[in-house]
Amino acid sequence: MAKEKLLPVAYGQKQIVEASAVVAVLGDLVANRNAESVYRSAVEAGS
Repeated sequence: MAKEKLLPVAYGQKQIVEASAVVAVLGDLVANRNAESVYRSAVEAGS
């Protein structure tokens, strides 16, 4: 099951697999390192 795969990421918290529903919010902690390449064309276009 997918909830078992989340268990290590949730530091082994058993409520992850026992809950009827789980919402996982993920993010890239270093996304700012790619900002220039992502937004360059928009800035050049004046957007």
